Amino acid sequence: MIVFQKQTQPDKEIQLVVLFGAGLIGSSVCNKINKLGEYSSTLLPFSWNNSAQSRQDANKISLYLSSILASYSTDILSSGKIAFIWTAGKAGFTASETDWHDELANFNTVLSIVKHIAEQFPEPLLLFHLLSSAGGLFEGQRLVHNSTPPKPQRYYGQLKYDQEKALEQLSRRITKTIYRPTSVYGFTGASQRMGLISTLISNGIKNKVSTIFGSLSTLRDYVLNDDIATHIRNNLFIKHTNEDVFFHLLASGKPSSIYEIRCFVEQVLGKKIYLQFHSTPETDNSTDITVNASALPPAWTPISVKNGIRCVHEKILSGSDLS
Repeated sequence: MIVFQKQTQPDKEIQLVVLFGAGLIGSSVCNKINKLGEYSSTLLPFSWNNSAQSRQDANKISLYLSSILASYSTDILSSGKIAFIWTAGKAGFTASETDWHDELANFNTVLSIVKHIAEQFPEPLLLFHLLSSAGGLFEGQRLVHNSTPPKPQRYYGQLKYDQEKALEQLSRRITKTIYRPTSVYGFTGASQRMGLISTLISNGIKNKVSTIFGSLSTLRDYVLNDDIATHIRNNLFIKHTNEDVFFHLLASGKPSSIYEIRCFVEQVLGKKIYLQFHSTPETDNSTDITVNASALPPAWTPISVKNGIRCVHEKILSGSDLS
């Protein structure tokens, strides 16, 4: 995990960003913060595979944050701001029951850090930003809006729902924002897990066949990771005054079929791509998930999926091993 500290005179203000997760969205959030040029950063270990070690790591993180905050006067702390961001998680749609329990345990360990800081330092504004999943919560539902009740169909969806509920239990003094993006795509490196669009582009460049766990008619709403990261950065220190938890449904508002995505990718590559379709009860991912455009946040400005595909194509060409 990474702690960002705003570089200001010690007697002026305190502003911290505590980021957990450096995957597709977390890496982009990190880049957005670094580009501001206002923050120094410190990398601290946090174990994802050993619960006992993660608790020890959490204690060290709490001590590190406490040491920073303790160096400021009460007056400075009273105008301070600390934003925690959770974009972590290796579990995907095919997550098992064990994945669900392990990842939820890690999330609760991180919440223990927030609780400790809230109890020890009552002065600064505390905020928590959680990356949830519209796909996990609303699988198989169309025209999802802000009042649509979540109906998880898999362990992955249940994990996201349980994380949301755990966050809601925190003290009301902590501003809580939950982001529910639809199908996220992007590219942050060949070592990161790749979704449908980045896989189609990468395999298309290499003239390789892509395996699809769905059908050409499957409807999804695709959002670029960089757009999500920009939105989180812009909302880092915004305090909500009228709601305990604020939900951001992040989508383009225009669903696309896999057939349409295939056509866009072929236009960008300038050639045909090759697909094979495969599905089992465990991997089937063919149900539609669409969003009502009226439910999107007013300050949310996503790029079109066609232009987003162009952006991903450029990143793959410049940053991956295409041998």
